[in-house]
Amino acid sequence: MMWVEGLFVVALAGWGAAFRWLPAWRWVILAFGVAVFWAVGSGWVASLLMADLRVPPIDPLPPFAAQVSIVVLGGGTVYDEDQGHFVPRRDSYMKGEAAVGLYLNCRQAASSCTVYLSGGDPEHHGITEAEAFRRELIGLGVPDADIRLEARSRNTFQNAKYINAMLGDAHGSQMFLITAPYHMYRALAMFERFGLHPIPLSSSLAPPKPHDPLRLVRPLLENIRLTMLGVHETLGMLQLRLYAALGWY
Repeated sequence: MMWVEGLFVVALAGWGAAFRWLPAWRWVILAFGVAVFWAVGSGWVASLLMADLRVPPIDPLPPFAAQVSIVVLGGGTVYDEDQGHFVPRRDSYMKGEAAVGLYLNCRQAASSCTVYLSGGDPEHHGITEAEAFRRELIGLGVPDADIRLEARSRNTFQNAKYINAMLGDAHGSQMFLITAPYHMYRALAMFERFGLHPIPLSSSLAPPKPHDPLRLVRPLLENIRLTMLGVHETLGMLQLRLYAALGWY
């Protein structure tokens, strides 16, 4: 998502340049900047973007089949000072919790349940997203024997491509797809590209950290983060539709 951050920096630099070099328009430029900051900081822009990206939940979920595949998509890793190693980012950790809950319900239904963890190391942290997930899921009670790692993918297209190649005899199994709510729409489109039609299960967004030193400005920062994620996913969907129209997808 670095290019989205770059886009925001360029927009801010453009606003600053206009404010400096167009003195006759400074009040208009200032008012525009304040309006944009309010729209982003209040969460209004994020709400609009997320509403378009939201996949309605399936409630209740269908009964578990005899063979179940649970696919969890990575979303980056971050170094945890307390644990001394890289762990899934906070929204990704929520995907893991959703996967554990689904897995335990699946086992309770006496089904054969396999968890596929998908994600390479696009951030070059020295550990794949899949491996970081694996460590967390084992700690939450999922047996290692029921976990499969897909550790090559660097984007959503590759998540779907490599999981499709891994499934083998499990292609006919009931499949659940777990990812963040803002990512689900595009993820489903990618999986359908490979003839896979998983049942979507969006994870929750990460709750506020306890004892957060930035708690006074955290709502503002969270709205900015969700706006950037919404822009990233919206542009990703536009790219997907363009490629489909050109016959590249």
